[in-house]
Amino acid sequence: MKLSLTILAMLSLSACDGQMNSPQGEPGPQEQQGSAGDTGPHNPAEPRGVAAATGPQKTQGVPGAQIAQGLAVGTDGTAYTIPGSGGMFGGGYLRLLPSSQRFELDVTCGYGFPTDNEAFFFANSPSVTTGTVQTTVAIDGRALLTFNDLNYNSGGQDRAFADTWYQGQWPWHGVFTANDGGTLTRWDITVTRTASGNCLAFVYTTGGGTGSIVHP
Repeated sequence: MKLSLTILAMLSLSACDGQMNSPQGEPGPQEQQGSAGDTGPHNPAEPRGVAAATGPQKTQGVPGAQIAQGLAVGTDGTAYTIPGSGGMFGGGYLRLLPSSQRFELDVTCGYGFPTDNEAFFFANSPSVTTGTVQTTVAIDGRALLTFNDLNYNSGGQDRAFADTWYQGQWPWHGVFTANDGGTLTRWDITVTRTASGNCLAFVYTTGGGTGSIVHP
């Protein structure tokens, strides 16, 4: 009985060793990975909208003209009637003074004789000596005249119409300027004679001053 149990035990142990040491079978073939399907067509990209055209830009305006610096803006014009007869000397003259009143510009009408028609400067102050006041005379149709010799107690000077014995012909237009130590005065004058024998003067003054009629 004991022998039979021993044999049985040996047979069981032999069977277990056979299972543990039996060679493993070869692995079966691996399945091949299926090929990826074709990629489906993409939707075409939508075209971008066209950018709106930029509106035209406004052009910058041209700057307004500026007033030239130097002389002050002129005053309103003044009309003067100069008597051409009836006085002690037969007529009169227009007396134009700058702000300093150191000198004057005179325009005559029949003064001394019926056809007298002059324009000249006259020094009023002893402080006016050669070189202190420079003047210019610009009569339409005549050469520009420049002077630097105005002197006190020297009578009428710096005369217009130098090429016709200092007598003009009505009507006439001229521009007279004076530089008194850097202070500028400008007179724009138009003179005509009326049927009554008087003279009508239109004067635009730049730089200040006064005007009056002298009829002694």
